[in-house]
Amino acid sequence: MPFRIRASLACLVGAIVSATPITGRGQQAAQGSRPPTPVSPEVITRDASGQATVRAIKLNTPLRVDGVLDDEVYAREQPFGGLIQVAPDYGEPATEKSDIWITYDDKNIYLSCRCYDQAPPAQWVVNELRRDTNG
Repeated sequence: MPFRIRASLACLVGAIVSATPITGRGQQAAQGSRPPTPVSPEVITRDASGQATVRAIKLNTPLRVDGVLDDEVYAREQPFGGLIQVAPDYGEPATEKSDIWITYDDKNIYLSCRCYDQAPPAQWVVNELRRDTNG
């Protein structure tokens, strides 16, 4: 079944959380134990325990912030993924694919994410409401 794309704030928060090295239940890894910085074209490295270091991509011109990922950086640079869940199963691999880019220019830092969802669009709102009401 092909994936359908949708934007999600939860996915963006997950991207930030997954880029922070985690040693267990929310404890950050010691500074000296992080995986090495990725060398281009790689954008992420992981150590044996799954801790990650992400390389931000330098832009020559600012991104257009319009909700459409059609700037040339998205074709030129590979995204990273491999997020982990916070809820409902803390620490488990994400059940849906996400493509993430961290980029920056002289004035801004950008976090861009393409989130995929196998569920039909009719179920998207129901799932979001359930999460918001803890029910």
